[in-house]
Amino acid sequence: LWLAAAAAARSARAVAGGRRRRRAGRCRGGWRLAGGHSARGRSMAAAVVLGGPAGWWRWHRRVRAARAAMVCSRAMASKTPVGFIGLGNMGNPMAKNLVKHGYPVIAYDVFPEACKEFQDLGAQVTDSPADVAERADRIITMLPSSPNAIEVYTGANGILKKVKKGSLLIDSSTIDPAVSKELAKAVEKMGAVFMDAPVSGG
Repeated sequence: LWLAAAAAARSARAVAGGRRRRRAGRCRGGWRLAGGHSARGRSMAAAVVLGGPAGWWRWHRRVRAARAAMVCSRAMASKTPVGFIGLGNMGNPMAKNLVKHGYPVIAYDVFPEACKEFQDLGAQVTDSPADVAERADRIITMLPSSPNAIEVYTGANGILKKVKKGSLLIDSSTIDPAVSKELAKAVEKMGAVFMDAPVSGG
């Protein structure tokens, strides 16, 4: 296999205008070509031409390591609790997608019946936005109006009562831009990060 790939690569290089001489020695992360160019990140064929069977194995190990890192990253992400406040027409399917993809969801809605479905799916249901902020440092809010958002963030049992420093608060609510700016200022004073992330239907 590696001999066939090497032959194909050599032929293509000859048609393109001559061969590059392989330079003795290696650079960090791969072989070095004439002119000082590194082989790092090149194709399997280039790895074979430059390094023979050993080059192929080095390329193969790098690919396997990259794939393993991606799997590990996804597994770690799936263990990150995500708070979700507002389980209405738009929030409901969004929160369900998080549950579907393995995220532990900590949910709250002003209407208890909206939470029951998520409790049956395995999500944690809390009694207030403050409880969500106490259990999660990644929170999404999907609320229908500016007054609802103000209450959820700054009310007596709002997020800011128990938000942790460094928390990320993503607001996808349908609210006035001026209200969003005020909420951002209030969140920043608590040492957290506010992200305005509006959405649209269709």
